[in-house]
Amino acid sequence: MKKDREEEIIFDNLSVQHARILLHIDALDQKIAQAIALNGVILSFVFDKLPNANSYFLFSAGLILILVSIVLGFLAYSGKVFMDSPNSNFYKDNKGIEKLKDQLLKDNDHNISIQKTKGKLFNLVLFFGVVGLILIIGGYYA
Repeated sequence: MKKDREEEIIFDNLSVQHARILLHIDALDQKIAQAIALNGVILSFVFDKLPNANSYFLFSAGLILILVSIVLGFLAYSGKVFMDSPNSNFYKDNKGIEKLKDQLLKDNDHNISIQKTKGKLFNLVLFFGVVGLILIIGGYYA
């Protein structure tokens, strides 16, 4: 009886962790989409200001960094597909609780690596976006 309770606790914890990781990835994707949109808006507002810039080099470098930020954002957003097992085929085969736990552990490891990759790319998106904006402002007013 005690072993069944332990199995249930382990399974519940794995299920909660699996759902939490998927929510974190979804929230990260939303932030990435917002950063892409913000960089696009910045680019659309400042692109026609290039002839009025006091420093073409700084202004152009800022525009390029904003473009790099957008490209990195698309790479981060489209990225890899997370694993969301078990699917209906798993239940049809009735593989048991041990196989289910193994699958959830494998999915969690895979999803955590995706979350880390997306997080690193998102940090680069923010970095290039902010530095690009600073260079654009500096190039316009220098």
